Amino acid sequence: MVIVGAMTLAGTFRTSGRGEQTKRDMHLDDRADRQYAASQAEVVRLTALVQQREEERDKARTLCDEYREKHADLRVRVRAAGFDPETIGTREGGA
Repeated sequence: MVIVGAMTLAGTFRTSGRGEQTKRDMHLDDRADRQYAASQAEVVRLTALVQQREEERDKARTLCDEYREKHADLRVRVRAAGFDPETIGTREGGA
């Protein structure tokens, strides 16, 4: 009878330990889920930021290309007018 009582108490102790472990596991799972959700939100934010920066870069490249074309066109017109674009604005160029 004493042995049966001891075994019953041991079983109850193990069962309550399992319940506590289950609670700890659930808390850990909840915490991991919250951290994952926060990480995913950060990934979405950073992805949007990267896309915005890529659009700004592409716009800047387009503007730079347009500037280069205008600059080259201006140099051609200056040469066609009989001036040297390298010396315009210096004493040699007469400005």
